[in-house]
Amino acid sequence: PIETTLEFFGAALELEDELRKSSAKEGTARPFISHETHRMRSLATPASTQSVLAAYPGLPLTADLSHWVVGAERTFDFPSDAAWWPSLLALVANATVLTHARVGAPREIQVADPRAPEHRQLLEAYEAWWDVIWAAQRKRGAPLLIEAEYGPAPYMPVLPYTNQPVAHLEFVVESIGRRQVTRVANGACELV
Repeated sequence: PIETTLEFFGAALELEDELRKSSAKEGTARPFISHETHRMRSLATPASTQSVLAAYPGLPLTADLSHWVVGAERTFDFPSDAAWWPSLLALVANATVLTHARVGAPREIQVADPRAPEHRQLLEAYEAWWDVIWAAQRKRGAPLLIEAEYGPAPYMPVLPYTNQPVAHLEFVVESIGRRQVTRVANGACELV
């Protein structure tokens, strides 16, 4: 229930505040804590995340939008999504401290290789969302923290019978990471 979720995040923020005060007092590194938008967790859906951020606007997020896409089985491009998706994305952008730059699809948490032509439309949708997030981070003077988070099976699609990955994981991670760093260096998120 949402009451339990809100109670959890209230306690988490109190603990995080205590840890920051303790580290400042002791002269140790400030802990970096954020809460991931992740399926089957408290921030599994856009609606639950909106409720949590309404109660705790300072909650630091790790935005992994691939979980929302696979959970909703769509890329928030239905005509009815226009009424709520842009404002929710802006709300998430203002809370995001780390972005998991992973491209998922409506029926898989990550595509094997986001550079493949069949995934171009998905990649462009995610990059547009990431640009909104990174523009908000730049606007508030926050560092852009980007993690090209791709995983092995069961995240990585595999071939039947052989269980062999359909793409080379390290190459996918490196290429999507380089692509996003290059896009940011070329001002992609400043155009939003």
